[in-house]
Amino acid sequence: MVCFLLQFLLLIIHHTFNQIIVHAYVHVYNFLS
Repeated sequence: MVCFLLQFLLLIIHHTFNQIIVHAYVHVYNFLS
């Protein structure tokens, strides 16, 4: 159960981190072009 919760938490963190990275990348791309 604890393992499942940890995996779930990691998945959420990973997803959020990816969204932030993509968002920042798009902003930089728009700024440069």
